[in-house]
Amino acid sequence: MLVDPDRWRAYLVSVPGGSTALMPFYGPTADEAVEQLTTWLTLALTAGPKEA
Repeated sequence: MLVDPDRWRAYLVSVPGGSTALMPFYGPTADEAVEQLTTWLTLALTAGPKEA
């Protein structure tokens, strides 16, 4: 969903019935913005909390 030039929103859903989020992400095209969002989500997942 285009918000304004170079700014997009992604509707993130964890599991059906679970939590959701509307997250802004940026790029001159939708494809570039999705690539940046995918990279960020991958880093967030791999850098998440570690078990003690």
